[in-house]
Amino acid sequence: MALGPIKVAIQVAKKVVTDENTRNKISYILMGGLAGLVVIVMIPIYILTHPIEMLKTLFQDEQQVTQIEDFKTENDVKILQMGSNIMWNEGAICPMPGNGTITKQYIEQNEKGETMQNTGIEISLTSGAEIIAIAEGFIEKINQDSSVFVKFYIGEKILYGYYEKLSEIILFEGQAVKMNAVIGYSGDIIHFELRENMEQASHVNPCDYLCKKEEVPNSEIEI
Repeated sequence: MALGPIKVAIQVAKKVVTDENTRNKISYILMGGLAGLVVIVMIPIYILTHPIEMLKTLFQDEQQVTQIEDFKTENDVKILQMGSNIMWNEGAICPMPGNGTITKQYIEQNEKGETMQNTGIEISLTSGAEIIAIAEGFIEKINQDSSVFVKFYIGEKILYGYYEKLSEIILFEGQAVKMNAVIGYSGDIIHFELRENMEQASHVNPCDYLCKKEEVPNSEIEI
């Protein structure tokens, strides 16, 4: 005669109480299930609270891992830092890239009085000075030689700022920037160009945008 469900349950309970091996097996099963539940709960919590560590696991290249770690430990605050001591020329539509003195102009005269055209300007600064975005845009490319291209939206134009001779760059490629946002820090001098595209031959006069309007002959810039 088949035993009823209640009698079966009673017999199993008696066996659990009296049989040590059975009790141990049940304990292991319960502990294993609890551990699995904890893991399932903790994984999404860890992903949400440690996004940088999760990003690091996606990169096998040691240099990329280092960049992510540096970003976490040093640049979380800097990335939103705004320039604190920026040089403006009255009537300019963009601030200077750094608070210093222009030592090489876009257009100069040599010792013979001949007109020379450079690709950009050079600015002498105090070492470690803030170097800023002259307009809204985003970081287009960072080069191994500590130079950076920034795509700027200036009025209705798109121009590429080329910053060279920086001692430190604190942003990543693709990072959006606002006017006056700190891009990095200078050595004793920086080279700055504005280009219509990323090719060197497309450079334009930065002083059309950084200098006073009256300093730009026949300027059509609306200020």
